[in-house]
Amino acid sequence: PACRCSKASLTFDIGKRERDEYFGLWFEGYIRVPRDGMYTLYIESNDGSKLYLGGEDFVTNDGLHDLDTRGKPAALRAGLHAIRAEYFQAGLNKGFQVY
Repeated sequence: PACRCSKASLTFDIGKRERDEYFGLWFEGYIRVPRDGMYTLYIESNDGSKLYLGGEDFVTNDGLHDLDTRGKPAALRAGLHAIRAEYFQAGLNKGFQVY
């Protein structure tokens, strides 16, 4: 089940969950890019995760696996960009980070 968090999060915090194992979370919001340029976005997870940028599938780190990091460069203009991160945890170790 998805987290039904009552408070907004300024980070991708998996601490806001309803259980310790076998859960899925998603985070939606915007990132502010300070100036036009090339940026690399990374998603790190123990078990599966996906990162969407501007509504498009951007980085996939899906499946059952130990902590793994995947990233991809993007040419971004200054301003706000929609971002969505999804994560599922399938038992034992957990870890999730977007940067």
